[in-house]
Amino acid sequence: MTVILDEARNFVKIEVESHGSLETQWQLRDVTDAQVLPPPPFNVVVYNDTDFPDASDDPNKEIYRVLNVNTTTGVLSGLRAQEGTTASTKNVPQKRYLMRLTPTAKLVSDLKSHIEDESRHRRVDFHESEGTVKWAWFSIE
Repeated sequence: MTVILDEARNFVKIEVESHGSLETQWQLRDVTDAQVLPPPPFNVVVYNDTDFPDASDDPNKEIYRVLNVNTTTGVLSGLRAQEGTTASTKNVPQKRYLMRLTPTAKLVSDLKSHIEDESRHRRVDFHESEGTVKWAWFSIE
């Protein structure tokens, strides 16, 4: 697993079309936005940006697991209501809904697994407390 933190691909915000709570595909408002996303799978947070510019403040925010990105149509397919969130309707008129690619618990878990795998060849100190992850990487040749 290669971990790449590229600002253009790892911390993007994309506007999505509104839809109901049972739909599993998201249509991006601008089809070309699909081209800036990293290869799936990855998690995104979907939220009401009109009322909550900070996604963490939206009580109806939802973590969505993207499993497929169609760069031609701008349709994302995946799993809704991940990491303890609830699938909710995102179709209030005059509201803008954004999909934000931002670190979630799944990313932290993936990084921890990757670091633990690498630790077989290197010494890795990994500490997690109160949602903050700190690690030091020491290469042993």
